[in-house]
Amino acid sequence: MQTHTNNPDVLAAYPHVVFHEGGVRDVYLAVRNAIHCGAKLVTHPQSGNLAPNESPYKTVVVTAGTGGLDFNSLQLMEAAITFCDRLPPAPANLPAQVLADFRMIDFALIKDTLDNAL
Repeated sequence: MQTHTNNPDVLAAYPHVVFHEGGVRDVYLAVRNAIHCGAKLVTHPQSGNLAPNESPYKTVVVTAGTGGLDFNSLQLMEAAITFCDRLPPAPANLPAQVLADFRMIDFALIKDTLDNAL
């Protein structure tokens, strides 16, 4: 499995993840690129019911890129990217505690998946 994240807390706990500077859209684009290389979604890109403009952190797990193009995974990622593009921008300069809370939420959503994958 391959994990894509922009959450430094996830990177600190699981050093094998692929870390991306930037926002949720940057993670989504990297996951879409992995899907084009044969990966399949393991976790839904919009899990947690947080819109990409609400939380600045996202972690998505895909399989290793060994198969052909999975059109279902690609369709889900394209829909997530389109949804992201339609939203107003995220608030700038969130307080440190709010950012810490969003990192914790993203970490909590993905922890069991990553623990079970090891």
